[in-house]
Amino acid sequence: HSPGRDPLPRALALLTVHPRVVRGAQRILGPRVCLAASSMTFKHPSGGPPVPRHRDTFINKLPGPQQHIVLNIDICIDAATVETGCLWMASGTHQLLDVEEIAARDPGDWSDMVPVEGQPGDIVFHNDLTVHGSPATAPHDGSKWRRIALSVYVDPDGLHQHGFVSGMSGVPAWDVLALMDLMQDIVNLRQTVHGDVDYVIPPWTPPAGSPTEPPEQPPLLPCGTCVD
Repeated sequence: HSPGRDPLPRALALLTVHPRVVRGAQRILGPRVCLAASSMTFKHPSGGPPVPRHRDTFINKLPGPQQHIVLNIDICIDAATVETGCLWMASGTHQLLDVEEIAARDPGDWSDMVPVEGQPGDIVFHNDLTVHGSPATAPHDGSKWRRIALSVYVDPDGLHQHGFVSGMSGVPAWDVLALMDLMQDIVNLRQTVHGDVDYVIPPWTPPAGSPTEPPEQPPLLPCGTCVD
């Protein structure tokens, strides 16, 4: 799911702005935070395939040092254990420019990774450049799902200037503003439903001169029209 583009299920929306989630993000990123994406991940009790080692940027060779943090936040809906297919992470890999050798290791060998187990309600915060994945799981107790609600938080200034990978393209101001507006709508919904919002997210102001409206698209030409 990408906010502003796809519908955001109500239950997931309310989780993404839970006070513990937002306050944790603010401690790492600063008071002005932006919800950039969200999703649910599952491992079924009947067994699940492996998720190979990867960075969430899916870029193993970075173009240079990163200028800001893209923060992944995993909320455990169920117990995430080695048996049920918890995340495994390679400590310190968020600081490396090149992780191709790590990502290419034998998919059955997780000896260089650390399991990150959690109980329902636990929250895992990690840099999206940290190499992570999960081994295949064998069938086990039919009541033991592994479900995680994932949110991706960023600093809006960093998102606008650097995008999700520094050295690539930044995100236009109008898209960042749309994300911030959507997040505030979700925060307002949470306050209406639960009344527990105890944080403030300062508004974001684009740098002077940044276009805040997308450019007009040229009209579509009728089928069969030739253009020199």
